[in-house]
Amino acid sequence: MNQMDTISGPRLQVAIHNRAKGFPSVIWQAGAVFAFALLLYSRSLEMTFVGDSAAQFRWMESQSYASLFMAKAWIYRPLVFVLWKLILALTGRYDPFIYMLPNLLVHALNAVLVYLLARHFTGTNAVALMAGLLFASHPYHVQIAWVEVLFHPLMTFLVLLSFWLHTLANGHGKRSRLFLLGSYLALGLAFFAHESGVVGAILIVFYDVLFGRLTARSWRTWSLRVAPYIVATGAYFAWWWKLPVVAEFAPSPPSSWVEILMNILPFLQGLVYPVAPIASLLRDWLGLSRQVALLLIATPTLLGLSLVYSRSRMRNMFYLSLIWWTIGVTPPSLLLSSGYVESGSRLFYLAAVSSSLVWAGALLPLGHSVAKRLVFWGRAVRPPVATVFLLSLILVPSVVFTLDRVALFERGSRFIRQIGQSAAQESPQAKIIYVNLPNYLNREAPYPLGNFGMVLIHNYVSIRDVVRVNSGQERDVTAYVSKELIAEGVGSHPREDTLVWSYFTYGKSIAADEFLRNAILADQTFIFDPGDWQVKALDSFVASWPPVAFAQGVKARLQQRTQAYLSIQGWDASMQLSPRSAVKPFDGRKVLVLPENAQHDAIMVFTDIEDSTLTLLHSVYPEGRLSLQARYGGKPAVAFEVPAYVTPRVTPQHRLLSSLGNQVGLVGFDLDTKHYRPGDTIHLALYWRPLRKMKESYTVFTHVVGPLNPETGNPIWGQADMLPGAGSYPTNNWDKGEMIIDRYAIPLREDTPPGKYELEIGMYLLKTGKRLPVVVGDLNTETDRVLLATIDIWGR
Repeated sequence: MNQMDTISGPRLQVAIHNRAKGFPSVIWQAGAVFAFALLLYSRSLEMTFVGDSAAQFRWMESQSYASLFMAKAWIYRPLVFVLWKLILALTGRYDPFIYMLPNLLVHALNAVLVYLLARHFTGTNAVALMAGLLFASHPYHVQIAWVEVLFHPLMTFLVLLSFWLHTLANGHGKRSRLFLLGSYLALGLAFFAHESGVVGAILIVFYDVLFGRLTARSWRTWSLRVAPYIVATGAYFAWWWKLPVVAEFAPSPPSSWVEILMNILPFLQGLVYPVAPIASLLRDWLGLSRQVALLLIATPTLLGLSLVYSRSRMRNMFYLSLIWWTIGVTPPSLLLSSGYVESGSRLFYLAAVSSSLVWAGALLPLGHSVAKRLVFWGRAVRPPVATVFLLSLILVPSVVFTLDRVALFERGSRFIRQIGQSAAQESPQAKIIYVNLPNYLNREAPYPLGNFGMVLIHNYVSIRDVVRVNSGQERDVTAYVSKELIAEGVGSHPREDTLVWSYFTYGKSIAADEFLRNAILADQTFIFDPGDWQVKALDSFVASWPPVAFAQGVKARLQQRTQAYLSIQGWDASMQLSPRSAVKPFDGRKVLVLPENAQHDAIMVFTDIEDSTLTLLHSVYPEGRLSLQARYGGKPAVAFEVPAYVTPRVTPQHRLLSSLGNQVGLVGFDLDTKHYRPGDTIHLALYWRPLRKMKESYTVFTHVVGPLNPETGNPIWGQADMLPGAGSYPTNNWDKGEMIIDRYAIPLREDTPPGKYELEIGMYLLKTGKRLPVVVGDLNTETDRVLLATIDIWGR
């Protein structure tokens, strides 16, 4: 039995013959590791809030300190939310520097704890220093440059602290009990930093089994020492399971054992990361899949490390490291989808302790072995020099990669900051839209597996929250994706080159005419240009893209008109909330609004006009003119101007002189025919003329009335009840001095019996069902329906 195998407790009396001399004291070495970790990620302090931090902050603000512990949202990590909430309470704002500082400090402390644990396991400062440096620069840690990743470093810090304090509690005195109490407390806090903190108890148990020299006499004492860890873990599971779910968002779990195996491979790459780039070369040279290439490199690497440690007195640390890796990667491998795992290098943060210990412990014997075989300038190389050389082969590429990712993240961070600043420069009442914003930024990495890019804005995060936390200002902001804009090569377009690529998928996808409508109605429109990674105002593209000139021209005319109408194809009811007061929107496919005897010139804008509608406008307004024209996405857009005091020359097929409640006149209607068959659709157009400003939103009913329907118990055989314009132009938007041509499609029942039927219409208030009475001339009638025509239903 070798010396390492017979020693236990914190006072591991390891006598490694190659113990390096001349290293600084423990304090200086720990300080060096701490400073190295801070310096490596120092530029991260300039980062802003990306990913889903804006959504997390919004949810956090809605919770009290107590409620953060009492319910689960999509995650249950109250300790971090409490910290963020305290920072907000103390500073009153979202300062990226202050919120990023805990990430760096905790990461640096973790590197120091890895140094202390390695020194404890091996008794040599050289291995400990290398382990701390390797952990600080592990390439899988790059995502700590994002504020919202604090969960993982903080949980790891508390687990490492608990583990380290447990190793110090080797006796039965007061100091030992204090160490043990601190270990219990740290592990309990780890549970509330991240769910994976539950693995801490398992790690401690395995450590004691490997290093504790448990005997029959010490078994009972040891059981009492570890029992609180097990009990606390079980209590946390019970607590977590019973917590109510107030919001749920979680990545889907693996769908098969194959996906679980695929999940393990990125973590395997994290374990053998110094040689993983060789797998990328194999993939390219031999045309192998990424997974096969990694296995071809990882398998002999692990066998080689096993051989190195089999001859070393640090083999127990190797065994513990492999156990640490296994325990650390098991929860995400079993619970998360492969796509999530491959994009989440932060998931390896705790397990990275194992790879740092494994490689640091192997470098010392490998350095001795290399020194025996290496001669430089006729002289044998000293073992410390060979060891430092081998360390540099791991450390330098890791540092270069980390700095490269931090620089990439800075680029994305500047872009997010620009979004906040550009919105904040507009007035608080302004309506602002962003078009084709990227939500992901990446650059080619040397590793075969994993996505080491930056999620700029998750699709489930509100752009309003992004602007709010990055500028401190609330703004009315919306983001859209316009594929036609991309296709026409304006501003944003998907591109991929050897340097950077991004995917423009953030925001609601809109059609060409809807983009123009938004550009016209918005106070400011910004389009992303990937050429220089800037969001640019719409007027920047006036010279290069005619539809922009059209939108800007319409906006200029809208500022000069008191009467303006905008036809929107494909109406969405939510659009009623967004238009500016000077513009009245409607769906031109369902309704046509014609200004009549207006005191000022009026403008009618159509972002996707049909030829028949354009012909109709010229016929009803011979004095009108097309002031602007453009084509976008293959669709015509026009601005038609109507002079003041002009009456539209409209002639309905059938004239009427009725009004409803002395509020709106029905001057006529069009009917496609008076002969139908069961299952046909009746096409009807109603000509309305408001007599005054209408305050209520009335529903129009159109009924086909005949004999009693035994199935429904009423005489209605065809019906289309809706707000005018299919909801796009409700009556409370109507003004005196307009004519509204409102179109309806009334489906007849398939079982309609042959005979004569009455076509009737009217208006009622949906919330009460009360109808407007019919007025003919100056006479009030006792009816609340207007009979339009008698139609024939023929048999099949």
